[in-house]
Amino acid sequence: MALIKKTSKILAIFAILFFMMINMAGCKPKAVLLYDDSLYHFAAEALDRLNYAYTATSDWTTFNDAFQASEWDIVVVDNPNRADTTLVAEALMYDYITKGGRLAISSWMLSWDWDNALWNALGYAHAGPTEYSPRPVYKTKGPNRLWTSPLAIPDLNFAGADDNYGTNCYPGSVFGDGEILAVFDKSSPETMGALFVANDDRTILNAFKFDDGIRGGVPIDEDVDGLADSVEWWINEIRYINASCGKSVMPVAPAVQSGLGGTPVADN
Repeated sequence: MALIKKTSKILAIFAILFFMMINMAGCKPKAVLLYDDSLYHFAAEALDRLNYAYTATSDWTTFNDAFQASEWDIVVVDNPNRADTTLVAEALMYDYITKGGRLAISSWMLSWDWDNALWNALGYAHAGPTEYSPRPVYKTKGPNRLWTSPLAIPDLNFAGADDNYGTNCYPGSVFGDGEILAVFDKSSPETMGALFVANDDRTILNAFKFDDGIRGGVPIDEDVDGLADSVEWWINEIRYINASCGKSVMPVAPAVQSGLGGTPVADN
């Protein structure tokens, strides 16, 4: 009985320490906007585990309306599937980050609209070619809090992962103040960038799909800690940008967009 009580106390202490670790770095953001058209909702799970309140959207019209209606501390975009054919979302995100906003994004629009000014503003230049199957994503060597805070996270071993989409990886090179912190190929990191940090650590661009973190219908968990690796990466990325010196920003879209209208375009 004494052993059981002691074990229970130890587990309770670990739970408290984990909660403190998750909530120590940076103040909790008050206004978080999520766009999520994914199948597995890894970004949403990350926000839930961080205990961040957020406004969830799953279509571009709703996202664009919410984005323009308020100031946002953080914007998270998990977009493996649908493109905003009006181009409004990209224009809003561009305005948002250039005014000091914090953004973490994974989007297949890197392929669909590869020359949009947004991607350069996020420190990314399209190096191509677009790849049509999931592949591993490797952390760059050297210490970086992105890989250790609040969680120690593994490489993303997406080899043999389920492939639910038409495109998967969008290799890039550095543009402007961008920095590559993860790559698809260690032998040519300058043109095979997979994750880009820019804008004084306020923005992170993922040139791949976190939804590819599924194998045989089960979330990939290489470090066997009971938490999907894709969720762990989102947790650290969101905490990383939250710790930066960003601003609460309400973006403004240009009066006229030269988009393609409202015809849906999906990557499947």
